[in-house]
Amino acid sequence: MGMYLRALPDGVDSYPECVAKASLFRLTSEILSADIDATRMPEAIGDLFRHPPPNNTWIPEAHSVAAHLALFDASGVREATLLGMAEDVSRKMASSPMYRVLAYFTSPERLLKGAAKRWEALHQGLPLNIEMDNENKTARIEMTHAPNLWNSLAHDWTAASWGPLLTMSRAQRGTIVVRRSTPTGATFDVRWE
Repeated sequence: MGMYLRALPDGVDSYPECVAKASLFRLTSEILSADIDATRMPEAIGDLFRHPPPNNTWIPEAHSVAAHLALFDASGVREATLLGMAEDVSRKMASSPMYRVLAYFTSPERLLKGAAKRWEALHQGLPLNIEMDNENKTARIEMTHAPNLWNSLAHDWTAASWGPLLTMSRAQRGTIVVRRSTPTGATFDVRWE
C-alpha cells in the first residue's frame, strides 16, 4: 500500500473525482480475512476498516485501491491466491438477484455489450471502451485511468474478477487476460466459444 500511495501525485488525496462503490472493498474484506492495524495507515484508509461505509456509498478510487492493497499486504497471501479470491468476490457479487439475472441469462456478446454501463455503476473515472468481433468471438476492452491510480495487480485482479461473469454468460471456454498494463490503463483480451 505504501508504494502505491507514494506513486500518486497527492497520496491518499489523489484524484477525488474518481470513485468506486464501497461494496467492492466490503466484499473483498469479507472474503480475505486479515489482521489490519488501522492505526498504521493514513486516516482515510484506516477509517474504511474502522467504520466501513454502506455498500452503495461512493468512496474515492484511491482509497478503495489502497484499502484493497492493505488487505493484500496484511493477508500475506501470494498473488496467484489473491487472483483466485478475485474470482470468489465476483461470484459472490454475481449471486445477488440483480447480477444473477444479468449474467446467467445472457450471451457473452450481450454481456460485453452492456459491460461498460454496468462498470459505471461501480466505478466512475475509469472508462471502458469495448470493441467486439462477434464473428471470431473475441473482444478487446480498453480501460483508461489517471496516472498510477491503478497498478498491474489491480489490472490482474480485474481480469480475474471478470472471468466468472463471462463463464456464467454461457460462454464456452471463455478467457479474459491482461494484454497490456501501463500506469494509465490496461488492455484486456476476451475470447469465448
